[in-house]
Amino acid sequence: VAIKFINEYVDICNPKDKVIDELIWIERNPLLTKKFKSTFKNLIEAAYKDEPEVGLDFDPIFDGNDFPEKGFEILEKNDQSGYIKLRGINQPEYTLTMKIVKLNNVWLVDGSGIINIPKDKQAKR
Repeated sequence: VAIKFINEYVDICNPKDKVIDELIWIERNPLLTKKFKSTFKNLIEAAYKDEPEVGLDFDPIFDGNDFPEKGFEILEKNDQSGYIKLRGINQPEYTLTMKIVKLNNVWLVDGSGIINIPKDKQAKR
């Protein structure tokens, strides 16, 4: 579920001339927890309230401005905690931390980048 979500997200972010409202895409995405969706929405809205011209100025799901354009693959995972470390397919030095949880017998993405990922678990930038 983590790879499916993040690689679909790469597709909508790449190329940048596509017109897709990321907030609507996130809100409608069945692979995400309600917590992920509300954290993302609150973060984006607060950033635009503070800085109307630029907003957050980086992508909180990737935790950066750039991302591996060919997507991600799993580097390591912890079945107990749900944390997954990914690396870029075409940029193996680019890592990303995600978290999945099982709710009602369905695996969902609960965190990515800075969304619901504690600072000590976030990828180093």
